[in-house]
Amino acid sequence: MDKTIVNFQIDNIEINRIAISQQPSKFDPEHYNYNLKVEHRFNLEEEIVAVITTAQIFTGKKDKLAEIEINVFYKVENLKNFENKKDKKMELPADFITAINSVSISTLRGVMFSQLRGTYLHNAFLPVINPKSLNADS
Repeated sequence: MDKTIVNFQIDNIEINRIAISQQPSKFDPEHYNYNLKVEHRFNLEEEIVAVITTAQIFTGKKDKLAEIEINVFYKVENLKNFENKKDKKMELPADFITAINSVSISTLRGVMFSQLRGTYLHNAFLPVINPKSLNADS
């Protein structure tokens, strides 16, 4: 089997958490800071990769305004073939990881837009980032 080609499809999307704080008294609706976290979890029996993606929105660096976390589940053909049993880790191609990170972040961006619409954070659009720059926890 070619270990550079990964056949996958989105299996499910879940919203884990949406928390929006009250609008602070001193607030600039044009400037936000973001903290983005991406984690990977694997279910080899079901051939599922879960990408847990979390965004926190801050004003300045101290006041957390919101936190949104989603799970995007991917069905991956022959996921077991990418397991390194000796080192107890997954060895998936970098292009595949970049692809699922990118899709998951884009999905999070859409969920954020939908869930923050009508709130004081309706202009807090998650910026476009390079998914290759992420250090995902596996």
